[in-house]
Amino acid sequence: VKNFPPAEMPRLFTHNVQVDKWNDFQLSELAGDETVLEAEQSGPEHQREFLTKNLLTPATLRLKRGALVMFTVNRTESGSQTPLFVNGQLGKVEEYEFGDGAHGVTRPTTVLVRAKNGALIRVERFEWRFDGRDPESASFSQFPLRLAWAMMIHKAQGLTLDSAYLDIRAAREPGQAYVAVSRV
Repeated sequence: VKNFPPAEMPRLFTHNVQVDKWNDFQLSELAGDETVLEAEQSGPEHQREFLTKNLLTPATLRLKRGALVMFTVNRTESGSQTPLFVNGQLGKVEEYEFGDGAHGVTRPTTVLVRAKNGALIRVERFEWRFDGRDPESASFSQFPLRLAWAMMIHKAQGLTLDSAYLDIRAAREPGQAYVAVSRV
């Protein structure tokens, strides 16, 4: 319990406006240019809207070198049981690798993230589908990352964090404070 927790400590809030404000502030404090990574989506509009609204990964991902990020999926090495990264794991953006995208436009193809244990992790786009069995269903392709200085309590459900600053003053939903406390 601290009055002034470290800026790097993830913060859990009850409202998106608080999350966006803290993440925007922290990102603005970093030197350098911002890189904006847009999700690639296809399929029926209502399914795309559902994916955009319900995935932990944002459709528009704004990053800078040094940004604190959280992985939003589990990923293992091909042919191995060893995880490359897990949902909720934190790291810092270190670098980008670029390649040719649609219409010959150069864009980031890989985000290099330095994990807390020092490992450098290559993060490539991940594809989510509205219905994995239906090839005609909507797809959402994005780097499985999000800014991690702050997040909504309900979006943090299922994560395990080493430490967190919890602002539950505006908690109104049954169990919301419990969800926040139990993330740590």
